[in-house]
Amino acid sequence: MNAHKLSPIAANILSLLYEFVSATLFGGIHLFAWNSRFPTDTEKLLWRISALMAIGVPYLYIATHIPLIGSTVTDIRRRMKRTRNITLGYIAIFYTPCRLFLVAESFRSLYYLPSEAFEATPAVMSIPHLG
Repeated sequence: MNAHKLSPIAANILSLLYEFVSATLFGGIHLFAWNSRFPTDTEKLLWRISALMAIGVPYLYIATHIPLIGSTVTDIRRRMKRTRNITLGYIAIFYTPCRLFLVAESFRSLYYLPSEAFEATPAVMSIPHLG
């Protein structure tokens, strides 16, 4: 057996781990803007909800998929079909719009930056071709 080839169960666990970590990091990074300035209070509230959802939904996903590790296809279909469908429904209804909002609002908020954000700093003035 090739030492670099993972068993199907190990590959499944590794895949779930990568999905979970990347999704949680995405939401966690956006939590740093919790107290940032937003154009409206509604956008600030939506940002906070979206960032929390971006962290919370991966936990739901992992909680419903950990029992599937090592199960056969027949077992999965019989035991977890409804739970999996509900989880995927939550992801489609809540998680995807939250991620889209965070990305879109990140770019949209650049338009509303205060004028001080566009001033050159003294450090930049000393770098050739930038100052």
